[in-house]
Amino acid sequence: MSSLAYCQRSGEKRDFHTAEPAFAIAFKDAAYGFATMQAKNKQLAFMQGIQDKSIQIKGNPALVIWFQGLTKYLKPRKKPAATH
Repeated sequence: MSSLAYCQRSGEKRDFHTAEPAFAIAFKDAAYGFATMQAKNKQLAFMQGIQDKSIQIKGNPALVIWFQGLTKYLKPRKKPAATH
């Protein structure tokens, strides 16, 4: 499997190869993925997306459920307070 990595520090993009992942989640587009990950009821959003084929799951479904449990910790970074 080939993936593309982007380094924020250098701005460099690199192609790299990885072993087959234990699981993968594919959203129909980035906006849909973001909305799903930010939904109040993430489990319902995932289930609806899987049913209407907007989300595709590959690999170990037990790990997908585990990952869903971690999404509650995904929060946007807080902007540093301005100093005067």
